[in-house]
Amino acid sequence: MQAQGYQGSGTGENIDGGGASNAEDIFWSHWGFMVDCFNISGGYHNIGHRLNILNTDSNEVGLGNFTNAEANGHITQDFGVAASRIFLVGVVYQDQNGNSFYDPGEGLGGVTVMPSEGEYYAVTSSSGGYAIPVDSEETRQLEVPTSLSYDDSTGEQRGAEYEAFRDSYLANPDNLTHVNLTLTASGGTLGGPLTKTVSLIKPVLVDVKFVYQGYSKWWFGPFMAGGSNVKQDFNTQDATSSPVSILPTLDQTFSGGIAVNGQSSQQRATLNLSDTVEVAGDII
Repeated sequence: MQAQGYQGSGTGENIDGGGASNAEDIFWSHWGFMVDCFNISGGYHNIGHRLNILNTDSNEVGLGNFTNAEANGHITQDFGVAASRIFLVGVVYQDQNGNSFYDPGEGLGGVTVMPSEGEYYAVTSSSGGYAIPVDSEETRQLEVPTSLSYDDSTGEQRGAEYEAFRDSYLANPDNLTHVNLTLTASGGTLGGPLTKTVSLIKPVLVDVKFVYQGYSKWWFGPFMAGGSNVKQDFNTQDATSSPVSILPTLDQTFSGGIAVNGQSSQQRATLNLSDTVEVAGDII
């Protein structure tokens, strides 16, 4: 992954040899990916792949399928820990069956989704989906004194101390940056703009340098403070306008009526953005 340019702060994979890599057999794939049936060390199953697929630190996943000349399908699952960004994700859709849930075929493509800050925006795919990256705008470099002697401590001890510091740092709300963003969906087949407000924790990179006894300093890899992906959908049925008046202005008079979605209505109506309005009559 790193050789291909991935710049996250952590990586993992979940693939096993033998029949468990055969993409055509679900049973064997599960046996290899989750059970780690062929990954045996010292007579015991090594559950490294299971730990990778269940690792809550991973926030990106990539799936690949490779077919060689022998026509054997092999699949791989690669996991990453994004070092400096999160994503605003969601779907823009028209709820045709009224179940307040996105169903296949309801997505609206070509809609621009623009956040109130940042340099990125998205245009929805044909299925209505979008993803907008939110990059880290800050890197904090911290020096942390430790009572451990570097020469007399093991790698496991040093790693455990780093993990304890990271967990304590993330548990302190004062170390997290909370922001509210306004997302605006417009264009495409929308009759008018839709807006939503989302709350998120801005991603911040934290570089930690431990100062050990008998050793000057030791860097650990950076971790991201905050930064969970945020999902926000746009349902066109959620957006209504204020009552719309078709009465004439000033001293004009109106003789006629309107129909909303083919049904007769009064001269004032509350409209959904997807409604069809017909007006008949004369302005005198």
